[in-house]
Amino acid sequence: LGSRGISAKFGDLIPNNTHHTGGVGGMSKSPFRLFEVNPVSDDFIKGKASGRLGLYCLDTGLSTPLLCFVIYGQTGGRQDKAAARTTDRLILACKHEASQYPSYLKCLAGDFNADPDQLPTLQYFLNELHWVDVGAEGSKWGSQDCLPTCLGSNTETPTRKDFVIASANLIPDINPLDVLVALASSTHAS
Repeated sequence: LGSRGISAKFGDLIPNNTHHTGGVGGMSKSPFRLFEVNPVSDDFIKGKASGRLGLYCLDTGLSTPLLCFVIYGQTGGRQDKAAARTTDRLILACKHEASQYPSYLKCLAGDFNADPDQLPTLQYFLNELHWVDVGAEGSKWGSQDCLPTCLGSNTETPTRKDFVIASANLIPDINPLDVLVALASSTHAS
C-alpha cells in the first residue's frame, strides 16, 4: 500500500470462539494523512477492544482535522432487535467520544448492519445535532439517494447497510459522491 501512496490503520479483530472476524480500519491516499486516535471515554475504549469501533483523524489540509468514527455494527440488526441495540450502544459510545472534540469536523462511517430508524442514537445525531446521512442525500453531491451498498451471500436483493454520517460543519467540504462496487469484494461497495 505504501508504494502506492496509501496509508492504512487497522483496529483489533473481533474475538470469536472459533475464529477472528471483521474489525475496523481506515485508509487514506497521499497527500492526505491518517492517524489513529486513542479514545478517552470508557465505553469507546471497550468498543475499540471489541473490534467494533475505531477512531481515526484524517489530515486533509483543511484548517480543522476530520475525526472519523468507524463502526462495525452487530450482524443481523435488521432482523434482530437485540443486535440493533448493540449497534446503537456503539453509536452512543461515539456520541460520548465526539463530545470531547467540539470544534473538529466529524463523521460516523461503517457497516451498521441495521436501518437508521432502528438506531435511536443515530436518529439523535440526525435530528438533534443536524448531522447528515450523506448516502441518503447523495443527489446533493451528484449521486443518487440511498444507493445500495451491500449484497449479502444469502440474497439477490442489494441493501444499504454501509453509511457515512457527517457533522453539520463537514457538509460544505463534501465533494462529489458515488457508490463504487468492487468486483473483488462481493459483499460491500465503497
